[in-house]
Order: sequence, then C-alpha cells, then structure tokens
Amino acid sequence: MKELIKLVLNRELSANQIALQLMKKSSSLPFNEVERAAELAYRLRPAMPIFGNVLLAVLEFMRKGKKVNELISLFKRSISSSVSHAIRYLKGVKRIATISFSSQVLMLLEALSPEKVFVFLSNPGGEGRALASELRKRGIVVRLLCDSAICYAAREADVGVVGADALYSDGFLNKVGTRALALFLREYSKKLVVLSSSFKFDPSRVHKFEYAEEIDGCPLFEFIPVYDNILLSLEDGIYKWRYRDPREFIQNNL
Repeated sequence: MKELIKLVLNRELSANQIALQLMKKSSSLPFNEVERAAELAYRLRPAMPIFGNVLLAVLEFMRKGKKVNELISLFKRSISSSVSHAIRYLKGVKRIATISFSSQVLMLLEALSPEKVFVFLSNPGGEGRALASELRKRGIVVRLLCDSAICYAAREADVGVVGADALYSDGFLNKVGTRALALFLREYSKKLVVLSSSFKFDPSRVHKFEYAEEIDGCPLFEFIPVYDNILLSLEDGIYKWRYRDPREFIQNNL
C-alpha cells in the first residue's frame, strides 16, 4: 500500500497518469489494503478525487471477478470520448486560450490544430511552458503569456479550453487563474469548455475550501462556479453542467 500512497502524493506525473498507475499496481493487493488506500487518497489529496475513485473502482471490479484491464480500458475510453465530443463541437475554431497542462487539452489541440493557441505560464508550477513546448513540437503556433494577460487572451481567443482536477454539482476545481479566464471569456460572450471524465466527480457532490496545496506560498487550485458560459465535455456528450455520482458510474459500467 505504501507504493500506492507514494503515487497519490506524486506532484510530477499528471492526474491521469497517476490514476492509470494506481489501477495497475492495486490489482494485486488484498481488498482491505485497496479500500484503505482509497480512504487515504481522498483525505491526502482532496483536490484530486480521481485517485480515490479509481481505487474504489478497482475494488468493485475485483469483487465482481472482472479484470482490472477492463477498468483501464473504460478509463481510457472515458478520456478519449470526452475529447472526441469537444473536437466535434469546436471544429473550425481558430484561436484557443488555455491554462496549465491538461493531457486531454493537448489531445484536443493536436486534433484541431488551431491557427493559434494562447497558453499561460500557469504559475505557481509553470506548467504552461511544458504545454507550449509540446504544442510547438506538433507544429502549432503558440503565444506563451504571463498570467496577468488573461483579459488580453480572452479578447483575442475564440474560446477557452481547460481540464479539471475535480468536478462537483456546483462547479469544478482547476489551476489557479482558471476562474479569471472564465470570467473574462464571459465578459466577451465566449465559452469555456471543460474537458473531463466521470472519474473526476467528487462523491461529496459539493466543493469545500480545504485545498491547501501550495508552491512557495501560492495556492495551486481554485474553485470555479458554473457560470453561464461554461460547458462540460464528458464521455457521453457536452453539457451546460451536470453532476454524476462516480460510484454509480462505476456500477453502471461493471
């Protein structure tokens, strides 16, 4: 179980990468250890319910006699299907603004190959530099901006696209700066599309202001309410917003 907790506390891999590793490594452990690891994951990383969710999913799949590889396939389909819906919705969009580094956003941008992408440095952490580098490798024109240029990017872009660390009935959690991007896009009557998966819904339904993760004294996450310009792309379509209990989602896919 120590190896699972070490993964949960990892700050270098993406949430989706960690989730995949958790599923693979927990499949050979006793039920009680996986259950305990899930409880600790929710407590240690409250801003990342995906970790606890996938561990509970492993538990349910094992109890039903199903292979964890089936769960991993479901997880990957969930991610790719969400991106596919967004690709169809955003087809023809030329300029996109984004913040931080979401693997789903990278998949989307690679598929769309827009005319220009506005990427924020996304401090603290500076994940925007890595995203800009990956996009340039794919031949996509990038404008790497300081975080204070959000108003400029919202005016110049056609739409904003971001990932999400946690989903709730009343909004979502993501990298600090996302809320400002949503508000400035709203001011210019533009949409913010959130790419995510039902594995990222928090079982508690509503957000709590207990996300104390910081770098050099600066918060990593912030809560973004469901503004009227926000759309949520999930594995089964694009919604103005919705909440789905991750436990029910897992049960329905057993």
